[in-house]
Amino acid sequence: MSWVVRTGADGCIYSGCDFWAYTMPTATQERPGNERQPAFGILGNPASGTLRVKMLHEGLQPGGEWVIVSPDGRALGSWKAGRGEQTGFDISGLAGGLYFLSLRDPAGQALQTERFVILSN
Repeated sequence: MSWVVRTGADGCIYSGCDFWAYTMPTATQERPGNERQPAFGILGNPASGTLRVKMLHEGLQPGGEWVIVSPDGRALGSWKAGRGEQTGFDISGLAGGLYFLSLRDPAGQALQTERFVILSN
């Protein structure tokens, strides 16, 4: 037995099915008209115990923060961002799986968001 399903141009079986859809940022976010270099890189991905991060340039404004976000968009932890070249975050309390690390400016706007995987802790 085989099935054929016809969808509309929006990929929906019925009109409006994409109403609850959202997109989680998974890469560097660029602001329009601003050519920005990546601000950080994750060292050792997948990670376990400690998530290590390396700053790639000195453009960080005082008052920014790091935020670890679950795939469903919940903030699981946040830390004030310093000007250090390398930093680490204790992730031993998080279950294995996919997460996002976001660097935000003092106004709360995401400067960069990267995916990372936690191995079972």
